[in-house]
Amino acid sequence: MAYYECLHELKLIVDLLHEGGITKMHRFISETAKYGDLTRGPRVVNKATKKEMKKILTENSRRQVCSSVDLGNQDRSPQVQQAV
Repeated sequence: MAYYECLHELKLIVDLLHEGGITKMHRFISETAKYGDLTRGPRVVNKATKKEMKKILTENSRRQVCSSVDLGNQDRSPQVQQAV
């Protein structure tokens, strides 16, 4: 049940971000979640994580341009594999 709840909440947040960005997400999440985002977010998403994500996105963009591999079969970076 906890697994389902986590997936459901994650999908809700991703959908809100997709539809209206951070502003819309903040309007629909709990005050506790909003507080956590505003006070703890900078500890999670800092210069180092932004740099790493930029690197991964650049590598993935290069792969998409240089390869005709289906996205579903595209190699993942080691960092993403660990998270999956």
